Amino acid sequence: MDNKVTVAGNGMLALPASLYEAMHLSPGQTMPFSQEDGVLKIFLPLEAEKEILDKEERLRRFEALRDEALASIPVSEKTNVVDEFIKERRKAAERELSDY
Repeated sequence: MDNKVTVAGNGMLALPASLYEAMHLSPGQTMPFSQEDGVLKIFLPLEAEKEILDKEERLRRFEALRDEALASIPVSEKTNVVDEFIKERRKAAERELSDY
């Protein structure tokens, strides 16, 4: 991600497109900021922050459900599923080759 902003002649800051997209910004949005000891901090608008947190929370919940479901399957059954898939693919490949 580009980590520089450009200061326009009128004093406006131009954010890189990658940052604009990552922060879910829209034209005309206002953003709170603070400045201390030469450091400018620009904060996400509340709506964008909520949208990002909602996505992160949904992802965390999905991952927890996935992990719980996978934990309930014995390792031997997980291995068998993979082995069965490989066997099926090999049989299909053999059939395809025998057609020629």
